[in-house]
Amino acid sequence: MCGITAYSGKSVNILKAMHLLEDNDSRGGHSTGIYVENGDFKKLYKTTGESPELLRQIEHNKADLFIGHTRYATHGVKTAENTHPYAIGRFIGCHNGVLNNYEELCKKNYISVPDVDSKAIYTILDETADYQTLGEHGGTINAVWTERDGRLYVYRRNNPLFKMEVKGGVYFSSLEEGLKSIQPSGSTIEEVEKEKIFVYENGELVGSKDVKTTYVAPEGKKIKNWTDYKVGGEQEVELEDYNQSYYNNIYAEKYDNVDNGYAKTMYANKELETDEAALVMTQIEILESLICEMEDYMLDGEVLALSKVASEKYRELDTLHDEEELHKQLLSNQLVAPF
Repeated sequence: MCGITAYSGKSVNILKAMHLLEDNDSRGGHSTGIYVENGDFKKLYKTTGESPELLRQIEHNKADLFIGHTRYATHGVKTAENTHPYAIGRFIGCHNGVLNNYEELCKKNYISVPDVDSKAIYTILDETADYQTLGEHGGTINAVWTERDGRLYVYRRNNPLFKMEVKGGVYFSSLEEGLKSIQPSGSTIEEVEKEKIFVYENGELVGSKDVKTTYVAPEGKKIKNWTDYKVGGEQEVELEDYNQSYYNNIYAEKYDNVDNGYAKTMYANKELETDEAALVMTQIEILESLICEMEDYMLDGEVLALSKVASEKYRELDTLHDEEELHKQLLSNQLVAPF
């Protein structure tokens, strides 16, 4: 999951950028970050909440370049440090997708393996200065970054990413609906072309570069994303080749067997919670396990549906905790009669 937004062009109100990012909250919600440039002003903002939390931090109301990301954590803990965009070397960028061979790629390039798969993209790029390394990653990958040069770089392999050109600039978003909400009359929205890096400066396209996917799934290894991987480096895997029964078996196993150890790692002290809160925690753990384990086997719509349910459960848990805290405060303020 995760959601990406970006803009390059003449200075626009930062609220428009934040509105676009908020529309992508449904794809993330664990944490949110935005990088803002406006002339000499350059700053990176992060929060472990959703995008409205960032509005309290931002002290600048204009941007001629911004990169926004709302994170759904699949690798690494949910902290501000692990929130995109990442500042790594000359790169400030974010990633939407899940990588499955980043550890071996890091070792191949003699780079320490990071705790989050997305960090490997920019660490390897910074160390090798080779854009073709993007094609070596196995899994799903869309990436948007700047190289601290005032330019916006956009790369899409497989996940949704849409572009809207307007007078004086260009917007990008993982969700088409977000662009529609700020779409001026006369502008069009289209999908970003796959397997290319597009470079924008002041809203104008100034360059592009082909980056073909070179990753090949090892023989005998289950293909985790049939739209992405190629068999023998020649032919794309068709939907009919996908082992649907394998998907169904794993899905059923994860759903039916909550004692398998994976789903019970998020909330270690549920026994200290109310019964209602503990139940919601268990539901979140099951949903998170399904998404993390099965994301590469599901269609985008299926993942989005599960993620929306998980987000609703997080909000439900927050409400229960707020109500419990209020109840405790009311009890502590009551006078006890001396019977």
